[in-house]
Amino acid sequence: LPIYPTPTPDPTAGPTTGPTTPPATIQVPDLIGHTRATALTAITSAGLTLGSDTTVIDHQCNAIDTITSQSPPPGTTVTPGARVSIVVAIRPDHPCP
Repeated sequence: LPIYPTPTPDPTAGPTTGPTTPPATIQVPDLIGHTRATALTAITSAGLTLGSDTTVIDHQCNAIDTITSQSPPPGTTVTPGARVSIVVAIRPDHPCP
């Protein structure tokens, strides 16, 4: 005989673990003005993947190290795992104005 009683499962309790169904569609987050690191976190947290990751020289030095454009645009509805491409502004070789 066991010294301690064996717990009986509660038939009204729902499952505590199990697979979750991903959403059928996802809205692309707005990445404009964010850093590359923040954008990558937002992309992966939304269930998306990084597409192309390119740079553009910011001759006016207004947006260095931030996302200046993305594709697809923010708010676009896509399927999970879709690629989101970003363009990051970088510092020019010359001094900033």
